[in-house]
Amino acid sequence: MHREHLLKTRDSGIIPNKQLNLNEVLTLREEQLYPNPMCALQQLNMPLDEVTIKFRPYSKTYYGRYFPDSSRIFIYPYNDEDGNFMSFTSILCTTIHEMVHHIQHQDPNFKRQKGIRHDPKFWELYNHFLDRAVSKSILVREEIENIG
Repeated sequence: MHREHLLKTRDSGIIPNKQLNLNEVLTLREEQLYPNPMCALQQLNMPLDEVTIKFRPYSKTYYGRYFPDSSRIFIYPYNDEDGNFMSFTSILCTTIHEMVHHIQHQDPNFKRQKGIRHDPKFWELYNHFLDRAVSKSILVREEIENIG
């Protein structure tokens, strides 16, 4: 999948999206090279200046959490305690999910109903951003459908 933004390697940090020769590609492990989710969120026009997003250690309970009182989002990008990353698609879908919570909470007309975390408007917004990510070739529809 081709993405027009920065790439990030686990060992060397963020590098510009550049043409890699075949020898460079063959020496990288798949989990070392993944697109930067923050760049993808910028392309989707998410209000990144309104939130603090932190990537946290592995959690048995959460993939992501939104804290409306402080406009913080925690993303737990690991599949397990050994430090194996979730796929880029899973990380980005989780981050979009949490950003949609933020967007809803910023709406002065939004009132969360007791016991309902995801109302129809939430799913409408979430699917809107997923569709936008697909249309911009940031995500692939089949990969979204395959995450569990």
